[in-house]
Amino acid sequence: MDEKGADELGATPLKNRLETIESLGSKVELADLAADMVFPGALFRFRSDHDYGDSTQVIAEADQGGLDLPDRDYYVQEGAKSEDLRKAYFAHMKKMFELLGDKPEAAAGAH
Repeated sequence: MDEKGADELGATPLKNRLETIESLGSKVELADLAADMVFPGALFRFRSDHDYGDSTQVIAEADQGGLDLPDRDYYVQEGAKSEDLRKAYFAHMKKMFELLGDKPEAAAGAH
């Protein structure tokens, strides 16, 4: 990987996509953007895979691609450990938005 080149580019490769997201004005536009983001797997991934019940079969598979924690339970489980994990995840995401150029107050957003 060209780490030096990636560091030099920073968030530049994301600029057009982020501007598109920021300019969304309706649910219809959101649906169009979601459809456009299927190919890179940002929201959903579609692929073929072996059937877990019958390994002689290859079947279509649809999977979420937008959650960053390993699965849904990380977002909804109760308890101190789960809450600490979500707080750490929130702090990480806030830092990522700051690195993209958001001011700390904007990066914190509504949570």
